[in-house]
Amino acid sequence: MTSLDAQLPEHPLQRFFRSRRARPTFEWERHQLRDVLVIDHPQCQAVFSRQGAQLLHFQPQGQKPWLWCAAQWPQVGAIRGGVPVCWPWYGRHPGESGWPAHGWGRLLDWKLIDSSESEKGVSLHWRLQLWDWQVDLHAELGQGMELRLSTRHEDSEPCHFSHALHAYWRIGDVAEVALEGLDGAQGYDELSRQVCQQHGELRVAGGCQRVFEHAGALQLQDPT
Repeated sequence: MTSLDAQLPEHPLQRFFRSRRARPTFEWERHQLRDVLVIDHPQCQAVFSRQGAQLLHFQPQGQKPWLWCAAQWPQVGAIRGGVPVCWPWYGRHPGESGWPAHGWGRLLDWKLIDSSESEKGVSLHWRLQLWDWQVDLHAELGQGMELRLSTRHEDSEPCHFSHALHAYWRIGDVAEVALEGLDGAQGYDELSRQVCQQHGELRVAGGCQRVFEHAGALQLQDPT
């Protein structure tokens, strides 16, 4: 184990998997005033919150946890960590300064439509229905993690919206991490409020909050 490995604390939601009692694959628990779905499968362990259909913990068998999550959650409001669903806008609302950052999707309770398991892992389908909108999140978890977010607006009038899956990856030292695959991508720097273009791999020195127009594969390199 490297020194950076030793510095990483235990994920706060690993507490659900310490017990020696046999646990079903899917089990609802109550944690910090939220309903959470605890998933224990031979291929992976995971925790979702009903609020926001937010994946808060994911650990494939034989690997370290992939996601970071805050140990303490506010009594009311967004949970920091995991993979929040940003919907129906990302970041600040363009016209309403008093509306919540990243929209309402991560603040509302979603309905679990379906959950199933196989030898390879588990599949889940979450849904949020609000006014004329239907938002669906499909998750495939096993030795890997795949999340698919889709939005349907059942109205004849045109509308504007954006959505995103905002992952908090669990890393050792941000100064040692590199994101590959963005070379040449155009983007917008939220801190400087200027357009930007990436040259080579992305490394973080100080604050970084950028949105890129990019549809290709990305790879996060973490030496820990």
